[in-house]
Amino acid sequence: KRALPWDPERHCLHHFVEVAAARTPEAVALRWQGQTLTYAELNAQANRWARQVQRQGVQPQTRVGLCAGVSLELIVAILAILKAGAAYVPLDPEMPPARRKLILEDAGLSLVLQDLHAFGLSKEHVLMPSGRELKVMDLLQSRPRPVINP
Repeated sequence: KRALPWDPERHCLHHFVEVAAARTPEAVALRWQGQTLTYAELNAQANRWARQVQRQGVQPQTRVGLCAGVSLELIVAILAILKAGAAYVPLDPEMPPARRKLILEDAGLSLVLQDLHAFGLSKEHVLMPSGRELKVMDLLQSRPRPVINP
C-alpha cells in the first residue's frame, strides 16, 4: 500500500484522519482493549463531537479542557477539538481539586469534555470563582449527531 500524503509540517493530525477515512474507510484506525474504530468511524465520531463543541460556542483559537482516561473516546475528543479549530488543555484526573480549579480558571476554559468517572465534575455548568460559567460535557453520555467535516 502507498503511504498517505501527510506532512506534519503542513497538515494537522485531523487532516490525516480525514484523508485516511476517504481513502481507506474500513481500515482499522484505533484498537484499544478489544474495541476498534475504523477510519470512517473515527472521522464520523470526531465530526459529531466537533459540531457539538462548536454549538457550545467553541471557536478557533479557544481552549477546551479535556479530562479522560486512556480510551477510544479520548482520541475522538482530541480530534474533535482540533476539527473545531480549538486547542485542548489536558487535565489529569488524579490532580488535587485545588490544582484542577486553578488550571480551569487560569486557562480561561469555558468548556470541559470529560469522562465523568475520571474527572467527576457532575454538573453541566459550574460557576468559577471569577463568576465565569464553565460548561461540562460527559464524553460517555452526550451523543452528538452531525457527521460531515466541520
